[in-house]
Amino acid sequence: MNKYAKGRFKIMKNMKLSSKLYFILALMAFTAILVGGIGYNGMQNINNNFRYQTDFCVPEMNAMADMRFEIMSVDRFEKNVILTPDEAKCKEFMATSQIGCERYTKRLSELQELYKKNPLVTAEAKTIVNETLPTLLKEVIATHKELCDLGIQHTNLRANQKTSTKGNEINKKLQDCTDALQAICVKKASENGADAKAIVEKMALVYTINDTLGNIQASMYVHTNSTSDKDKTAIETTVKEEEQTITKSLTRLLSICTPEEKNIMAPAEGLIKDYLALMVEVFALSHKNSDNIASEISMGKQWEATQKEFAGVEKLNAQLLSRVENAIKEGEQTYSWSLTLLVTAGLLGLLTAIIAGVLIIMGLVRTLNHTATGLDVASQEVQSASEQIASSSQQLSEGATAQASSLEESSSALEELSGQSTGNAEKAQGAASGADQAQKAAEQASVAMVETVTTMNDIKTSSGKISGIIKTIEEIAFQTNLLALNAAVEAARAGEHGKGFAVVAEEVRNLAQRSAVAAKDTAGLIETSVEQSKRGAEVVTKASEAIDKILEVAGRVANQAREVTQASHEQAEGVGQINNAVAQMDKITQQVASNAEESASASEILSAQAVQMRNVVDSLIALVNGGSALSLTRPSTGTHAAAVTINAHHTPNHQKSAPKGLLGHSGKTQKKSQAEQTIPFDDEQNNGFDNF
Repeated sequence: MNKYAKGRFKIMKNMKLSSKLYFILALMAFTAILVGGIGYNGMQNINNNFRYQTDFCVPEMNAMADMRFEIMSVDRFEKNVILTPDEAKCKEFMATSQIGCERYTKRLSELQELYKKNPLVTAEAKTIVNETLPTLLKEVIATHKELCDLGIQHTNLRANQKTSTKGNEINKKLQDCTDALQAICVKKASENGADAKAIVEKMALVYTINDTLGNIQASMYVHTNSTSDKDKTAIETTVKEEEQTITKSLTRLLSICTPEEKNIMAPAEGLIKDYLALMVEVFALSHKNSDNIASEISMGKQWEATQKEFAGVEKLNAQLLSRVENAIKEGEQTYSWSLTLLVTAGLLGLLTAIIAGVLIIMGLVRTLNHTATGLDVASQEVQSASEQIASSSQQLSEGATAQASSLEESSSALEELSGQSTGNAEKAQGAASGADQAQKAAEQASVAMVETVTTMNDIKTSSGKISGIIKTIEEIAFQTNLLALNAAVEAARAGEHGKGFAVVAEEVRNLAQRSAVAAKDTAGLIETSVEQSKRGAEVVTKASEAIDKILEVAGRVANQAREVTQASHEQAEGVGQINNAVAQMDKITQQVASNAEESASASEILSAQAVQMRNVVDSLIALVNGGSALSLTRPSTGTHAAAVTINAHHTPNHQKSAPKGLLGHSGKTQKKSQAEQTIPFDDEQNNGFDNF
């Protein structure tokens, strides 16, 4: 793509949506105007072609028909001059034929003037009208004068020879010229529609039939007055050809005529057949030298049939001309009405389309502007909320990780305390066994036994304190469990009440610290109890020397030792229960930390989608207002990156201290965090987009 194309594409891209829509509307309006112009031009062409038919083709056919009729009249009157013995009649026929020549000359001049106005006339037609026909007309006039002179001089034989040779030759050339002009006219009419072609062709066929009948009539005049069989045979051959021409023309005329026109031509068709039958009879009588009878038939019945046929054909010709005139009027009315309708409908349609397009574009742009503004505000609020959620999730994750680490240390201390309590129980059981063995010397150690009893009382007191501390630890564990449950609830609501969750987490850490202090006090007391047990063992050793003297006291000491052993076992069981409770707390804390990490991951995805949403809104605003989405300025949101970043130095400790099962669960959850876990928009906030 070259720089010019890139520049045009950039201009289109930076245009406002309204400008683009107005450009499309203008393009559609231009297209409509162009189509209307093409339609108008087509109507003008149709009207021009129609006018060409009426202004040129029909007058041309009429002129050629008149020229044929005049030539046929001149030829007929020439024969009358030759055949009439009366000199006055000859002069009358000569004057009439001279008028026919003048009319022919006038019609030829009119045809030449018509061709000068005709812009579509062919070179061949111009040559025929301007050169060939004037030359032939001069020959016709010269031949006509010579024939008339011979007829007045009653030199009929020479006149007949002249009219049979040179006269027929000239008439044949004239007929060829008119036939060529007719063919050109029919061809031009065929280019302008089937109806025009049919009318022109019908008129040409009518003129051809009339001309051919006139030629046959003149040929029969010559035939009946000819004394040469050779000339008669030549005339008959020519008439046979003309008879075939009449038959073909009549067949073609009937094939393209309407039913009404066929009814008009039906009598003419019968008359033509009768005329041709009479022609055969005339030729037969002429060969028998019955010239008078043949002349009577030719001048009588045949002439009457010819006149009737001419009347029928003229009636058809008049109807064709009437149809042409009606078609001209209807065409002019149709053209005027169609042109008015085209212009009016085009202007109204174009105006309506422009008004409707402008109203639709204004409404659409107004709706898009309102929607883009609402989306912009909503995207900013979503991005701000996602940043707050990410920050709260980060703090929750850090606090849960620290609490899990503290609980792990407490659990380790309690495990050591449980082991020491178990060892103390075993040692107390051994002391009881030693007391039984030392019972025999109890009498000899009564004084030492008193010290032993005192020491054992101290141990009992210490054991009572230990029992109190254990109850305190149990109470703390119970409260810690409740707070842990509250912490889980607050974690689920972290997106809306992050501050309340921070307070609950702080209380959990305080209780954990109190549990650690109590555990340390318990360890100190147990060490004191061990030291006192050692002293008691030494006193018992001293008292064993006098066991025999204090057997009853030794028995009581043995009983007390058994009680101490039982208390040590109970203490060990209590410490084990505390250890289990702390382990359960550690498990719950690990779950809280895992949930906090999942919440942080979800907040990251939500924040990323909020940014993407802002980009989409920017693109929509750029589309509506024009320009590029990259050119829009937005306020900086630098807190987002810091809020969604997880502190690295807390996570490894948490993962190291957490149980294996919990770590595995957390890792799977992080892998399954996808876009569908993000918080969707409220449905009530989306109701405004339905109108768009």
